[in-house]
Amino acid sequence: LVVGSADDAFKAKKPVIAQKAVLDGVEKTFTQPLWPPMFYLEFYERKELVPGAGFSPLNRIAPSKFDSSPIKIQSFWLSHDGSLGKSASTAFLVCDDDETACVLFFGDTGPDNWEFKNMKDPVVRAMADKEMFKLGPAFGPDPDPLLGTNNYEDTKKQLQDKVPKPSVVTEFDKLFKERAAEHGYPAYPVASPKDFHPLHDVWDKVIKLIEDKKLKTIFIETSYLNARPGGMLYGHLTPALLQAELEYINRKLKAPASITVFAM
Repeated sequence: LVVGSADDAFKAKKPVIAQKAVLDGVEKTFTQPLWPPMFYLEFYERKELVPGAGFSPLNRIAPSKFDSSPIKIQSFWLSHDGSLGKSASTAFLVCDDDETACVLFFGDTGPDNWEFKNMKDPVVRAMADKEMFKLGPAFGPDPDPLLGTNNYEDTKKQLQDKVPKPSVVTEFDKLFKERAAEHGYPAYPVASPKDFHPLHDVWDKVIKLIEDKKLKTIFIETSYLNARPGGMLYGHLTPALLQAELEYINRKLKAPASITVFAM
């Protein structure tokens, strides 16, 4: 959007198609003082996708732009760095009208187990086996309201003393449910890792398409090398973790199948 914005036109209403949390973030970016209020001036128009709500034909999302398009989109909510919705991500399943040819695009996400740990323990990514603290304050955690900390040294001391506030889990569950309602993503139970599986939910939804040879390609990111500590993934995958996800798919398949995967 930034690169192409110079060519966009006043009141052109270019459709921006995303889930609500993403649209909110984009709209806040394209506004004053750093940018003209591009949505208010109708350079862009919000087109909201509800994760898990089924397919939305492009010619229904934005009729004036995609009148003759045979393409339809289904979106899925993804966790990104245990974010409580602050930087929730999306997977897009893009298919032709009769769903004989589909492509699956992933936004940033990490493996369910680490996403859960970052959800359940708001500072586990900062701990990362205390590697973060060896790098110094510039790389240390931000103040964390759930721990009642105001700065790097406070957070470091609280982690080292291992004295979290008793209300951390209760407050976390409350915040998670509030953000789920606000942004329209699933309010997963957060009592244990087995209850939290947004990435596996996506795989489960497309297994039949893989078996029927209708899902042609998957685009997914692997941002870090395999040596990256789990607590420092920040909502991303490594090649080894992607391989584990593909093995999960393989276990679910009723018959052998092949698919092209682009790891970016």
